Amino acid sequence: MIVMVTRRHCLTLGALLMLACAATVVARAQTSAFEAASVKPNPAGYPLPIARLTNSGRFHAPNATLRDLIRVAYDLEDRQIVGGPGWMGADGFEVDATSSAATNAADARAMLRRLLADRFKLMAHPEKRETQGFVLVTAGRQLGRDMRPTEKECAPIKPPAGFPVPPPPPSPPGGVAAATPLGPDVRLRTTCGSMLGPGVLSARGMTTAQFVIYLSRNLERPVIDDTKLTGLFDIDLLFQPEVRVPSSFPLPPDAPSVVTAVQEQLGLKLDARRVPGEVLVIDSVERPTEN
Repeated sequence: MIVMVTRRHCLTLGALLMLACAATVVARAQTSAFEAASVKPNPAGYPLPIARLTNSGRFHAPNATLRDLIRVAYDLEDRQIVGGPGWMGADGFEVDATSSAATNAADARAMLRRLLADRFKLMAHPEKRETQGFVLVTAGRQLGRDMRPTEKECAPIKPPAGFPVPPPPPSPPGGVAAATPLGPDVRLRTTCGSMLGPGVLSARGMTTAQFVIYLSRNLERPVIDDTKLTGLFDIDLLFQPEVRVPSSFPLPPDAPSVVTAVQEQLGLKLDARRVPGEVLVIDSVERPTEN
């Protein structure tokens, strides 16, 4: 089994249009360090920064920056990494590490943290800081036309015009659908499946806690849920993303900003405020010696 772990840039992939920049690994381990590890500059022929962990205990990142590896090791968003030299986000490396045992997510991250300390001499510490972000609140007494409580049977996904239509998930007897993985980040699994991408969301069975994760990634700012809404919702949202990424399906030129879309389409409001957040401060780091 091979599991995709992380990407430096979110890409649209066929009908799924996955937005998944967070790191998740699946498998089982009992050791605190990889038994063998190679770190060298990125060789030609590996343009995408994808990392994989196999159930045999091999971790392979053919083209990852140190910031990519830190995000995987500490389970962070890029904006949560503070400080460090510019080459941390510019220079690519090929990392190939093996363990004799299979690994789970927590053990794999722990082993990668040790590898970064050994090979990159990485020293860092966590801090809580206030930063500019958003608080999601209700804008009125009623939700907007594109946000509805999830019903017992899964409603079909509604992609924008011109986007491919993914097949509807099966609705098992009793109306309770199994969780459908949407990408590497298990936090964005929903009960009835979803289609996520830059500027596009069609989710079925999503919580507001999951929705703010999606918003945070698109805004590249922390978003706190203060809607007081509970339960599951079907959400359809179309907007111009703050950060443009390559897409095979261009968005309508008149699509509003995410702040405007959230209020007009969902009946919610994004209030810009300073909010508390956790960051990882880079104290010191060195370029690795090739081996």
